[in-house]
Amino acid sequence: MGVILIRSKSLRGKVTIDLELVYSFLLFIKNFTTSSKPALFGFLLLSIVLLSACAQKPHKQATDPSEAPKQITLLISADSFENWEATNDVWVSDDGVIVAKKGGDDSILVSKNVYENYRLSLDFWVDKDVNSGVFVHCNNADKITPFDCYEVNIWDDHPNQEFRTGSVVAVFTPPLARVSSVGQWNTMVIEASDNELSVYVNGTLTAEIAGGERRSGFIALQRFNGGEVRFRSLQLKAL
Repeated sequence: MGVILIRSKSLRGKVTIDLELVYSFLLFIKNFTTSSKPALFGFLLLSIVLLSACAQKPHKQATDPSEAPKQITLLISADSFENWEATNDVWVSDDGVIVAKKGGDDSILVSKNVYENYRLSLDFWVDKDVNSGVFVHCNNADKITPFDCYEVNIWDDHPNQEFRTGSVVAVFTPPLARVSSVGQWNTMVIEASDNELSVYVNGTLTAEIAGGERRSGFIALQRFNGGEVRFRSLQLKAL
């Protein structure tokens, strides 16, 4: 059996034709007159091609799961923080930026959903007075503490400098590198995969946890000590 490739808009891919069948038809048309032979030949050959194309199963290209796009969730919308629950009214939304302005009570902003295996990226701005942080893998949305979550600290002037910005309070201290964050926009990335956690501040690795006890939970943002903190561009990508 031979193979003929047909490349056209109507017939895509590979069409298989039995050459023995074609030869039989050619022998058959030898009995016809010369004048009728070309027309009949064209008709029969076209019929064979069309029948072969119809019999050919369409080829469906397999999708590599590793190439499938990962879901990206925007945790802060342009005009609200509807994915969050606040402990009080300290937090306001201003054109995609969540702000806890200077003064007022301590406050926690907690996600409404539980997350696992993700890459969380966010921008933050703090003044010199605020005690802030990002909590992940929190088991209880009503109990946000360094002992019930992983708290990635944001506090350059922490009284105990082992707990300064970039450390994971009570778990990974001091941070691997000393970074400064006051009075400027900074980028924090937290990668959580199973029981491992990595923290980057402005592209610098500051903490790593391997074989930890926590794998999933709520995410929370902190504002303590009456200072000002701003968060924007919170994006979570599934890993």
